[in-house]
Amino acid sequence: MNAKALDAVKPFLDWIPLIVFFYIYKTTDHTGNQHIIAATSGLMITTLIVYGLMFVLQKFSLEKRQWLVVALTVIFGGLTMAFQDDFYIRLKAPIINAVFAFGMAMSPLFLDGKPAIQKMLGQVFEMSDKQWMKLNWIWVAFFCFMAFLQAMFAFVWKQYWAEFTAFGDIIVMVVFMVSQFWILRRYMRQDVK
Repeated sequence: MNAKALDAVKPFLDWIPLIVFFYIYKTTDHTGNQHIIAATSGLMITTLIVYGLMFVLQKFSLEKRQWLVVALTVIFGGLTMAFQDDFYIRLKAPIINAVFAFGMAMSPLFLDGKPAIQKMLGQVFEMSDKQWMKLNWIWVAFFCFMAFLQAMFAFVWKQYWAEFTAFGDIIVMVVFMVSQFWILRRYMRQDVK
C-alpha cells in the first residue's frame, strides 16, 4: 500500500477497535461487569491487530499519537481486566484528549517556537505566526472540550458512554474539522488548490 493510500485509510482504521468495542458491549449480557470485560478484551485485541498492521504498513514505525493510543489502551484495558472494574477503561479517552491538549499547548517550546498545528497543516494553509498560534490554541481548547465531554459521558451520563465513545466523539471531531477547514479555506495555499 502506498503512502497516500495509507494516509487516506488511517483515520478509518483508528475507529475499528472502538466499533468492535461498541458491538461487543451492546451484544453481550449486561449482568454484572461482564459486558465491559468482554468489550475491553475485544478493544485490546483489535487495537493490537490494527496498530500492528499499521506498524508493518508504515515501514515498522508508528506515529507518537498511535503509540499513545496503543499504550493507553493496553494500560487501562489491562487494569480493567485485572481489577474487573470499568473505571479504568473509562479513563482512557479523557486522558488521551487531555494529553493531546497538553502536547499542543507545549508544542511551541519544543518545535522551534512553532505550534504543532503549523507543523501539521503548514503545507496546506499559509498564515502569519500569530494566526498559527491562535489556531493552535483553538485546537488546545477543542481537545480540552473533548476530554471534558468524554469524562462527562464516562462518569456522569454513564448510560450513553459506549455510544458516545464509539460514535459521538467521531461526529464532534468531524464537525469541528469540517468547520475549521471551511473557516480556513481563504488561507489555503495557491499551490494546494
